Amino acid sequence: MNNECCGLIAYNYGSLKDAKELALKNIEIAEKIIKNNPDVFIVGDCSSCIAFMKSYPQMFIDEEENYRKAIDFSSRVKDIIEVVKIEDLKNIDIDTENIKDLKITIHHSCKAYNDQGLKDNQEKVLKPILKENLVNLEESNMCCGGAGAYSFTKPELSNKILTRKISNIAKTQSDVVLVSSTSCLLQLRYGAKTMYNTKVIHYIQLIDEIIKKN
Repeated sequence: MNNECCGLIAYNYGSLKDAKELALKNIEIAEKIIKNNPDVFIVGDCSSCIAFMKSYPQMFIDEEENYRKAIDFSSRVKDIIEVVKIEDLKNIDIDTENIKDLKITIHHSCKAYNDQGLKDNQEKVLKPILKENLVNLEESNMCCGGAGAYSFTKPELSNKILTRKISNIAKTQSDVVLVSSTSCLLQLRYGAKTMYNTKVIHYIQLIDEIIKKN
C-alpha cells in the first residue's frame, strides 16, 4: 500500500481540513486494495501514525458516508507489534550472538501504551528472545517529550521531560533503547547524544538484525 501521510501532523497543528483530506486519501487507497482482498488489514510500524489512523472516525462523525468508510478502515489498522507474535518467532532462526553482552531496555510510546492499550505486547515478544539482556526502565511509559511537533513548539518543557527520561535510561546503563514511534526515535536519539555509546532504534529493526538470513 503506497500510502499518504497519516495526517497526524496537520491535525496537531490545528488543520482539520488537511488532516481529513489525507485520511480520505489513505481510505481511498485502502478501498482499492480491499476490493480484491476483503480480509486485508493495514500494518504500520510507527505507533503515533497507527494510533491516529485508528481514530479516523472521530473526524467524520457528522459525515455519514465518510464516517462509515473511516470505521471500516480503522477497524483494519494494526500496530506491527499486534502482528508480530512470539509463536511466529519460535519458528524463525534467531541469532543473538551479536547482542549477548548488551543491555537492552524499552521506552513505551505514549501512543502505543496509552492510546492503543499495548501495555506489555513488546515485552511478551522480546523477553523470550532477549532474556536477561532485557532490563527494566523506570517510568518506561512516561512521555519522552517528543510528542510529534511538541519538541519544536514547546522546546523548554520538552527538554525538561527529555532530561528525566534520559536520566532513567542512564540508570539502566543500557547499550540499546527500543522504541516504537518515529517521534520518540528522533527525540531519544537527540537526548542519547549526552550518553556514552547508547543506541536508539525501533524494536522491529532489532528483530530484523537478529534474524538469521539464509
